[in-house]
Amino acid sequence: MTDNTPKSTIVTIADSRYFLPVFILVLSLKYHKVNAYIKILGIQLTQNEKEFFTQFPNVEVFDANMNNQRSVVTRKAEAILLAKNDDVKTISLLDGDCIVNGDITQYLTKEIQGISTRWKDSKEDGMIYTQRGIYKNNDAEYGSIPASILKVWQKDVGEREKSRLNNTVASGNITINKNHLDFVETWHEQMMKVLPKKKIKIAHDYSSDAYFQMDESV
Repeated sequence: MTDNTPKSTIVTIADSRYFLPVFILVLSLKYHKVNAYIKILGIQLTQNEKEFFTQFPNVEVFDANMNNQRSVVTRKAEAILLAKNDDVKTISLLDGDCIVNGDITQYLTKEIQGISTRWKDSKEDGMIYTQRGIYKNNDAEYGSIPASILKVWQKDVGEREKSRLNNTVASGNITINKNHLDFVETWHEQMMKVLPKKKIKIAHDYSSDAYFQMDESV
C-alpha cells in the first residue's frame, strides 16, 4: 500500500487584496496533485475566503498576528515557521503570485543540506542597482553589491568583516531543510530590527537604499 502522507510542506501568505492569486496557486498545486501540506498565513482574511482554501485536503489557514503592521513581504519567515512542528524534512515558501504547471512533489521532497533558492547573477544585480542609481563614485564593479549597501549590512548584522556572497538571492521561492529553521528565526528577528515599523502595501521601500528590497535585502 502506498503511503500518501505528505513529506513536505508548502507555505504562502494571503490577504484579501491578494486572495485570488494565492487561490490560483493552491488550485494549480491541487490540479497537478502535488503531495504536500499547504499552510497559508492569512492576514485579515474573511471566513468565506478561508473556506475557499480549506475546502481542499491538507490545506490550513492560520490567522496572522495583526500587531505587526509591516509589509506582507516581511512575514515570510513567519509563514515558514508555521511548519516547524510538521513531520517533514523540507519546507518550501512560494510567493502568492507563483503557479505550478506540473507535479513538483519530487523537487519539494528532495533532501537538501541547507537552503535552496534562486541566485541572482551579476547582470540582474547590476541592472537593479543601476536603475536605482545606487552605484556611487565607482564604489563597486557593475554586477556586484554596492559598497555603500554592504557597509550598512555589515553594521546591522555584525558577523563578518567581508561579505561571503558576491550577489544577492531571490526570496520568492525558498526550500529549506527543517534543520535550518534557526536561520529563518534569525531572518525574522533581523527584519523586525532593521525594517521600518510602517505599513507598506508594495514589496519595496524606496526610501532606503540598503533595504529597498526589504525581505530579500535582509
